[in-house]
Amino acid sequence: MNKCEYCGKETSNKRYCSVHCRAKGSNLGRKQSAEHIKKRALAVAEYRETGKKKKKSTILCEFCKKKTTNKRFCSRKCLYSFLRKRVKKSPQTLYHHFLCQFCEKRFFNKKNYLEHIANDHNDKKELLIGIELLHKCPYCGKEFISGQKLGGHVVRCKKNPYKVYYKKPKGHKHSEETKKKISDSLKRYLNDNPKKLEFLCSHHFRRASYPEKFFTKVIEKEFEDKNYIKDLPVGKYRIDFAWPNKMLAIEVDGEQHFTPEAQEHDRIRDAFLREKGWTLLRIRWINFYKETQKYILLAKKFIDKSIL
Repeated sequence: MNKCEYCGKETSNKRYCSVHCRAKGSNLGRKQSAEHIKKRALAVAEYRETGKKKKKSTILCEFCKKKTTNKRFCSRKCLYSFLRKRVKKSPQTLYHHFLCQFCEKRFFNKKNYLEHIANDHNDKKELLIGIELLHKCPYCGKEFISGQKLGGHVVRCKKNPYKVYYKKPKGHKHSEETKKKISDSLKRYLNDNPKKLEFLCSHHFRRASYPEKFFTKVIEKEFEDKNYIKDLPVGKYRIDFAWPNKMLAIEVDGEQHFTPEAQEHDRIRDAFLREKGWTLLRIRWINFYKETQKYILLAKKFIDKSIL
């Protein structure tokens, strides 16, 4: 016969006499001593006989001197207030606290302590002896609070000879011959299908330039005839500002229109518009910017009175 490890009764089993004792005994854990198990078993036996639970042993709280069943303190408030007093008297007794040597602030976390020194006492950190506060880059000497930030910096440090370069993938570039073929095929298509041009112009994303925005404000404020259409498609071209009822058009040209290739393209374009019956006025933006009032009067005469 064996004795039950939980209640002390004689049993034929190896450790426990019943399922109840086995469940309670296994919860105690293997680390608990045999004496603790015996005390527990005696307390259960006494409770079965008398029907009264044994009162827990009471201890005085080390801070407020109240009775408590805990080990040292009755509450967390007492624990933290006790620690504060202890830190002021002897800071070295509590190894898990970090006390600032300059302003006597205390931190429970090393990271917060390092952040405080890096932000508030960055000029005095050299006075600290025997404490590795910050993580230094071995190449440029820059300091970081955590090793994780240091690792991210070292990979991209400019002075690092083994720096990792992240190159963007180069896309495929067309040769000059293929570019010319594509443009010729598009021109042929637009000449054969002029009705498609209006759809392409309306669905093409194009931001208005600053000269065009400025000239629209001039038209709204100064011009009498405001029945104009902006970016009107005519054939395979578009007119900046067109008055279809008078067949008049104004083009505001930036400096990109004064290269040899662009000027040749504009000559062909102007000839095509004249064939269609349009009268065209071109204004260079630099001249318009320098002598604004002069060119506003010129454009007004061209549109309002149809006189050049």
